[in-house]
Amino acid sequence: MATSIIKTDEIRRLNDTVLMSDGVMTANVDMSNITLAANHAGVKTALNASGDAPVYACRAWVNFDGTLGMTVNSSYGPDTSPNPIFASGNVTSITDLGVGIFAINFDVDMPHSNYAVAYSIEDGGGYNDIRVLNTDNSQSRTPSTYEFYAWDGTNLNDPEVMSLIFFA
Repeated sequence: MATSIIKTDEIRRLNDTVLMSDGVMTANVDMSNITLAANHAGVKTALNASGDAPVYACRAWVNFDGTLGMTVNSSYGPDTSPNPIFASGNVTSITDLGVGIFAINFDVDMPHSNYAVAYSIEDGGGYNDIRVLNTDNSQSRTPSTYEFYAWDGTNLNDPEVMSLIFFA
């Protein structure tokens, strides 16, 4: 419980006593009972997002090393050795499915399998090195797993650093 000053237009639900004095409400509020729309001005301010464009949250992200010599068809995460994951959110593990073939395993499932994926690959020694991530119809794209290929422009390869973000 916290005592807070809240503008009346920001109150959605309260389970506790509300006191009114000089136009200011003071209440003991259980914060789990307050709901704000994703694009509420308070949410945008907290995220440093200005303007009228809506805000959409990233549902999962991962930054990992694909070169650690993982065993094919084995999953690796924070409690394994090697741990290829530098940092992540809502990702439990990476599964190595062969050279240049990986699966991202989500901790909490996506709401559907039509999520958007953005990525970057850091590998190679030059500014013009081609790096591509793609999927095909034979790979799994489910609410719990995203499989993909990593290419160096010609062949499948295991890049040094891959970062993926997921929006649903």
